[in-house]
Amino acid sequence: MAVRVERPNGKKGQRAIVISDIHANLKAFIELLKKVDFSEQDILILLGDIVEKGESSLDMLHYVMELKKTHNVYAVCGNCDAIAMEVLKDTRNEDLLKYILLRKQTLVGEMCRAAGAKLNRDTDMGKVKKELRERYKEELSFICELPHIIEIGQYVFAHAAVYPGRMEEMKPSQAMKADDFMNQGYHFEKYHVVGHWPTSLYCKEIPDCNPRIDKENKIISIDGGNVLKRDGQLNALIIPDLFENEVTFTYVDQLRKAKVLNTQEAGEKSFCIPWTDSLVELLRTEKDFTYCEHISSGNKMWIPNSYLCEDRDGWHTEDISDYQIPLTYGDIVSVSEVTSRGYLVKKNGVIGWYYGMLEFLPEGEE
Repeated sequence: MAVRVERPNGKKGQRAIVISDIHANLKAFIELLKKVDFSEQDILILLGDIVEKGESSLDMLHYVMELKKTHNVYAVCGNCDAIAMEVLKDTRNEDLLKYILLRKQTLVGEMCRAAGAKLNRDTDMGKVKKELRERYKEELSFICELPHIIEIGQYVFAHAAVYPGRMEEMKPSQAMKADDFMNQGYHFEKYHVVGHWPTSLYCKEIPDCNPRIDKENKIISIDGGNVLKRDGQLNALIIPDLFENEVTFTYVDQLRKAKVLNTQEAGEKSFCIPWTDSLVELLRTEKDFTYCEHISSGNKMWIPNSYLCEDRDGWHTEDISDYQIPLTYGDIVSVSEVTSRGYLVKKNGVIGWYYGMLEFLPEGEE
């Protein structure tokens, strides 16, 4: 299948809101649209992975389909969205069944449950697929018709990557799945905006979930790790004019908010351990923390026990850092972890440890 490129007409001065990797987090998506005051005059561009991994894949898909009928909504297909296309194939039935049974939160799994299909190892997935094709014809058609690349004005949009000089020759898989795109050495004349790879994975010392904007090479990466990370966020890139190069951004998260009661200076030195290089050696455990050595770098830090898990090759950690974040009395932060040693918090998209006192705000208050 050839890559599909869509080139909608854009008006000079028309604002665009770009959101990526919603992952079925309908609540955050609605909250973010409200925060940016999205209206019928704007263009909304969704960079794929609309569904999967979150709690509301089917509702999320239906919401976007309805929104597209009344507003200027354009979306590209992400690698997670493309999983639903397996329903249209007469092959790989066992693979799809295993996928659904291993993961509770999937679009096809939700479709099966809504259709009353009982799934187990002996399920005839070929028969189930036929039922889903009939029942969800409109939804499957919507996903199948999604382009892989959108180009408007001075911007090119894709879920994971667009390679220079050969946009039309790319394979769909290349546009939908490409890790670490910002570090692959590409330079563009127009801004290329992608998601897929959480922006915090680009951080070596201070974890930051905000969009990363490379003005020199004209690449913007906006996946804030929503749903995938405990302290992730759903980012919105705001382009005031698609024919100009100015951008801003904002985000939402579902973390509890609290007021900082003690001023704290930034730590002198820190480092991040990403899930892509997460092998550690356990050295000493105290209460809810274990002192660990990061195998590849030799750096050592205290890691919450809840972040550690054992695999065949040893112990691994979720994304973690020992960064001590600077805070001032009265700051409002998002709190992702409460531990015996302190709080793991986020301010303006930056994540770090806080060792003072907090006053938690009522639910829903910021």
